[in-house]
Amino acid sequence: MIAMVFPLSLSACSWDPGGFKAQEKWLEQKKEEKLAYDLKVEEDRKERLKKQKEDEAKFNTSHPEIIVDGVGNVLNNEGEKSLRNAYNSMPFITRYPGTTDPQKVYTYVGDYKLTLQLVNSSVLSQISDCKRISAYADVDINRACFNQIGNDLSLFASVIKDKNITGIAKKAALRDSTYGTKIDFGHAARLAKMHATLCQKQGGKGYVEMSTVAVPCSSSGDVINSRSADKMGLIN
Repeated sequence: MIAMVFPLSLSACSWDPGGFKAQEKWLEQKKEEKLAYDLKVEEDRKERLKKQKEDEAKFNTSHPEIIVDGVGNVLNNEGEKSLRNAYNSMPFITRYPGTTDPQKVYTYVGDYKLTLQLVNSSVLSQISDCKRISAYADVDINRACFNQIGNDLSLFASVIKDKNITGIAKKAALRDSTYGTKIDFGHAARLAKMHATLCQKQGGKGYVEMSTVAVPCSSSGDVINSRSADKMGLIN
């Protein structure tokens, strides 16, 4: 009798009728596999980023930025003089000498690279609006409209070059004046100038509200939502 019960007792200790222990073991194994996989993915991601930075650093060393002059000279009609002068006043640069790719030509707005491609698409969009308005009103306003676009772009170029306006203010003004692929360069320039003027009156302290964001007078601050800044008492 003892011989018959004892083996049964041994088997009962490992008896798992619902398979719960096996299931737990399988889940634990899958969990470990998932952790190992996630770790490998993260390591690969870090390695890719490291290589990208190394490649970029090598490229930047071998391809220094150079000034691109005369971008607006392709606009050779008399009616395009204002726009031509505006393009030529923009401090465009590139790392690809002789390139005709507008994506590879850019200017710095703060730490943001504004490409010639984006400037072109924005200007063309505004020119299209001018033509539509002119046709709708049945009045030739194209020359005046072209001049306004050129004046706004020239004003924006002067802001980019202005060292008394912080890079963070220039970048925020550009963001607050961008609607899809269209940039209101005049609005961006005036916002940035307004920021510099008000910050000077505030002694270089606090925040100044633009259209949708509040921008610090100091370059060390963060751009925040204007409503949040108002609640925090950051806007005078």
